[in-house]
Amino acid sequence: MGLTVLLMTAEFFTTIIQRIFCENTLTKRVNKPATDIVIWGGYYVCINIVTYYVVHNIWFNMLFSLTAFFLVVRVLYSDSLKSVLFVAFLYI
Repeated sequence: MGLTVLLMTAEFFTTIIQRIFCENTLTKRVNKPATDIVIWGGYYVCINIVTYYVVHNIWFNMLFSLTAFFLVVRVLYSDSLKSVLFVAFLYI
């Protein structure tokens, strides 16, 4: 349990770093701040639930994380698909 809490804390700061990177790299859509918090928070919760409680297969978790990150970036930012794919695959 202690290790899981430590890993979730690290994931929290990783999510913040991902958000900062996306904010500085991509063009943001016009959203309310609450929308950003809900979407990034949902991303964090989904990733942690799937990774630590549902599936313990590293390849599935990596694919799920990449897909979820791509969807978050696609919803929140208005750049071209090429730019969004580049940022999502840079995440790997």
